[in-house]
Amino acid sequence: MGSELMDARSLGSPRISWKPRWRGNPLGDWVAHSTLLEPGSVYLIEELKPEISYGLLSTLAGSDAAGLVITRQFPDRVRAERGLPNLRILWLSHTPGDSSINPTALDTISKTIQNFIEHHKGEGVILVDGMEYLVVNNGFAPVLSFIQQVNDIVKEGKAIVLLPLSRGVLEDKQLARLERAVKVFGPRLSRTAVLLIPERPDLVQECQQLRSSLPANTDVDDSSRPLEGRIRAAQRLRIPFIVLISGGETRSRIVHVIHYKGIEEWMGLDSLLQAIKDWESSGW
Repeated sequence: MGSELMDARSLGSPRISWKPRWRGNPLGDWVAHSTLLEPGSVYLIEELKPEISYGLLSTLAGSDAAGLVITRQFPDRVRAERGLPNLRILWLSHTPGDSSINPTALDTISKTIQNFIEHHKGEGVILVDGMEYLVVNNGFAPVLSFIQQVNDIVKEGKAIVLLPLSRGVLEDKQLARLERAVKVFGPRLSRTAVLLIPERPDLVQECQQLRSSLPANTDVDDSSRPLEGRIRAAQRLRIPFIVLISGGETRSRIVHVIHYKGIEEWMGLDSLLQAIKDWESSGW
């Protein structure tokens, strides 16, 4: 990296600022807004990992609300990793057991949710962490019908159901149907992996040139909004790699990147491409 930065300076790239400007992680912001959740609702939470969902569950259950988790993860692991020693946790598994529930038995799952809500007088918070597993085992249409059934059950009381959904599980048309059936909490996940943001209008063409060297899910923000506003909008959408273009990057092949780990740095294009591959393989 040191030689890359030296080459960038000699080629006349923009002056490097060593003080990162954008370290904010937008994921944590949503947990503080748990009071915005409306009782009697099912919420779809589009996130790569269910961090927001478990944060909301902990916040709501910590305020004396009864909690139930239905998950693909082994219950003891969830209790240990999430700090949920007292919550009831059911394991989506084909292995019979007192704490397991068959992922193909959608009617049994909905009945379990209904019994839990009725037992707690119409209240409580339920986290169903395993949408992908349910779709794999049942197909999308039956899972959508299951969610609609749960939505009808929840509407009769004050309970809240959280449905985390990771990137790329559903096709766009399927996701649109699901979003119409429930409420969506927070910003939808962007399908964009890399967003090029020109710092001046005359740099849009350079962004388009750089785009040809990057993956297909790269986009260019050529809007007229202030630079800071465009960066913050991209962060709210949780775009993994935000690339600021200030001129000369096509020649130097060194770019200014704000990426999903909250780090701001200058990277060679080859390093950026490798970082994108690492991100895609990590399922972050």
